[in-house]
Amino acid sequence: MMRSWTRLSSEAMLKIFLAIFLLNILNCDHKVESAFEDLSSTCKNQFIFFNDALLARRDWALKMFDTWGKFQHSVLDGNVNNFGDYDLCRSFVHESPVTSIGTVNGEYCLVSYIGAEEDIEPFDINFDWKELGSLARSQNLYLTTGICLPKSCTKKDVDEIANIVFSNANLNVTSVSCESKPYLRFSNRLLAVFIFIGLLITVIASTVYELFMIHRDSEGKFNLIKIYLHRFLRYTPVLLFLVLFFMSFMQLLGSGPIFERTLEDWLPNCYNYWWSTLLHIATYTNIDNLCLNWTWYLSADFQLFLVSPILIYPAWRWKWKIFAVAFPIAMLSFLIYIFVVSITYEFLVFVGPLQSQGQFDYDRLLYYPTHARAGPWIIGMALGFIMYQLKGIKPHINKYLATFLWVASFSLLTVVVLGYFPFQQADEYFTINKIVNASYNAFYRSGWALSLAWIIFACHNGYGGIINWFLSLPQFQPLARMSLSVYLSHRIFQIISVATIRQPIYLSPFNLLHVYFGDVIMSLIVGIAVYLCIEAPFAVLEARLSGDDTKKN
Repeated sequence: MMRSWTRLSSEAMLKIFLAIFLLNILNCDHKVESAFEDLSSTCKNQFIFFNDALLARRDWALKMFDTWGKFQHSVLDGNVNNFGDYDLCRSFVHESPVTSIGTVNGEYCLVSYIGAEEDIEPFDINFDWKELGSLARSQNLYLTTGICLPKSCTKKDVDEIANIVFSNANLNVTSVSCESKPYLRFSNRLLAVFIFIGLLITVIASTVYELFMIHRDSEGKFNLIKIYLHRFLRYTPVLLFLVLFFMSFMQLLGSGPIFERTLEDWLPNCYNYWWSTLLHIATYTNIDNLCLNWTWYLSADFQLFLVSPILIYPAWRWKWKIFAVAFPIAMLSFLIYIFVVSITYEFLVFVGPLQSQGQFDYDRLLYYPTHARAGPWIIGMALGFIMYQLKGIKPHINKYLATFLWVASFSLLTVVVLGYFPFQQADEYFTINKIVNASYNAFYRSGWALSLAWIIFACHNGYGGIINWFLSLPQFQPLARMSLSVYLSHRIFQIISVATIRQPIYLSPFNLLHVYFGDVIMSLIVGIAVYLCIEAPFAVLEARLSGDDTKKN
């Protein structure tokens, strides 16, 4: 977003600055009644009463208007979200002595708008504040302003008022959302989801019990179904809990100017596609509408686990002969896929606005699909095969070669992390070669995995030194056990943090570090609770049913 703003001249941004100032001055003339004649009776009376009192400088009207979003600092740098005062608006009450007016309660509404025209001359000396609309549209900028209206106004009334007020600035209102009181949307559909999930749990529990009874009669035999089921039960209980929690209680955990809008980006996906998330197939069934989209990793991991015998069995049966052929071919096929798709669709490493078509295509073809994520998995499988074949044998590596591999590993990690930076700076002064861009897209994930593979191999075989000592500290074991719960629950906390903000946040390096460490600590706290209450009990239960040793758990 900041890259788009830096392309605007100071003169062009000044138009936005002044227009936002003018937008927030209600100056309805003597035709106000005819302008708002389509409003409902009570809303119309109270809004006109408020407008007249504001023009007369009545204290209560000024107090209500004071909660509106107004022009603010750093508009020239893109600070165009004018939330106003959410809490004061919702708590505003004015008792009118006029019977037809009654009590005026404040209702907070957030209005998003964009320009109505496209062709302008941004450097025109003759300033026309109505050109804001065209300027905003030409830069694909959506502006937001918080307004406080009488609570008696319906959604239709609010839309009408917003369109009349903002049309004076040549702006088209794109959305209006109002919130007067948070509530739990417990619909029949949600009830049906709970019932279905209850039945699903019963079926799974019965199947698990039956399979474990069969396992007792076939102790010592390889049981692929049991292995798959164990993997499924490793993830699904905690995931099921978080999906139900997200669908049921997220709306009760906060409020704010963008709270409803934020949840509207998440909840419908879970209402409609919770099943694909729990079955770990979401990365192919509904990529554009993922429920808890950060759980794509579990879907990819489970799918790759299902197909792992395709590589494991031939490697076990024919050992190095098949390894030398199958693993390189599989690795190259996935890398070529990413490279070709990046070239064909001209995907940049930094795609652009989150809601752009390019971002949707990138998610659909490169970010979420399991086959686009298989490169690191292939490297991990290859490492596991090598370590299995060398079990009980310590490979001899020359110290100079070991040093070189350590330097190469850390260099590759550095290139993967810092190499991303130039792609984020792309503008008219810095162009990116398509081949370089596609190559980075194809190799950076696998490059990271390759570096980690060497670290694991070296530490396991006695070439890790102080790094192996540090990574082997027992203090890491509790964190490793809780990593799944922390990973699955951390984003819920972040969503609530963003949804409940009252004012835009200044993104200084210090503030970002403050937010980062706050997120880490809170994620650990929430993750520990989820692990102790959900993940660990189910893990112990599953281990007892399978007859495995549970002392360590």
